Amino acid sequence: MSPDVPAPPDLVAPDIWRVKVPLHVRVEPANAYLLADADGSLTIFDTGVAPQATELWRAAIQAIGRTPDDVRQVVVSHHHPDHIGGSGALHRLTGAPMLASKSTIQQAPDVWGDRGRIESYLTAVDDHLREHGLPEEVTERLRHEGDIARMAIELPPDESWEPLDEGDRIEAAGRTWHVQLTPGHADGHLVLHDREGDGLLLAGDHLLERISPAVGRFPRHEKDPLARYLESLIKVAMLDPKLVLPGHGEPFTGGAERARVLMQHHQDRIDDCVRAVTELEAAAAYDVAGRVFAHVFNVERPDAANQRFATTESLAHLERARFDGRLVRAREDDGIVRYRAAG
Repeated sequence: MSPDVPAPPDLVAPDIWRVKVPLHVRVEPANAYLLADADGSLTIFDTGVAPQATELWRAAIQAIGRTPDDVRQVVVSHHHPDHIGGSGALHRLTGAPMLASKSTIQQAPDVWGDRGRIESYLTAVDDHLREHGLPEEVTERLRHEGDIARMAIELPPDESWEPLDEGDRIEAAGRTWHVQLTPGHADGHLVLHDREGDGLLLAGDHLLERISPAVGRFPRHEKDPLARYLESLIKVAMLDPKLVLPGHGEPFTGGAERARVLMQHHQDRIDDCVRAVTELEAAAAYDVAGRVFAHVFNVERPDAANQRFATTESLAHLERARFDGRLVRAREDDGIVRYRAAG
């Protein structure tokens, strides 16, 4: 099959099909899911990105013997482009209500909306990266992301959204799904758990099997995202999901153990960041990232996007250590925020 042609949906659990959505910025696709009920109705979990979304979703729905009119609801796990980007096209195709957490509904138009909102947000991100040490030449290479975001994201009208909260229930694929808010990777991230059935978890980007979901500190969002992510991991570990249907990669078992591994990973990374600050005596997040994510920086042509992710992730860990009393920080005369060991 040509890499330009999306794979047909594959059955990953009874009455649940995975749709692999090609992305605009990476090779590995995002996973979205079609949940079919005996009455013919469909629920969609996550949307992929905007380019060609209408054609992709029409083909995916038809491949399982249904029509766009059968779509009863669309649930979005969080506001990142590869999960919310196709929501406008899907709403236009199906007319179905769009469900997400209150935080996602509030943040998505502020971050990705029209009428100058996206320009305002990207300017805030530029300033944020600069004050944490990202060199101007790297920031310049990231400026094209505004155009990429416009291409990747089409939001539906504001009135099409319906809020979900902790403890709400959704009926789909013959199951009762419990809404669990799992902030960290994104402020408004949610997962769906089949508590009374066989323990399935529609995980979005909260749990991934092969990589650690990015937890970065960005402007206009949660000030201590790593604390929220660690709390969310504890919550999901206690759910003990039997099969995890993730936003990227293959379905996997052992969700509770994976959550525990990720908790330890982040505790280790906090220690790595504190160690880097101690060795450097005073360090911006970018300086710390250069040590903790050396594989990103020590290449002939470092990728600007990866340097940004490394910097914002290092910043989230530095802030967690600061809130724990292990570090202090100060904005210095050059406008850069630098961390030092406490005491």
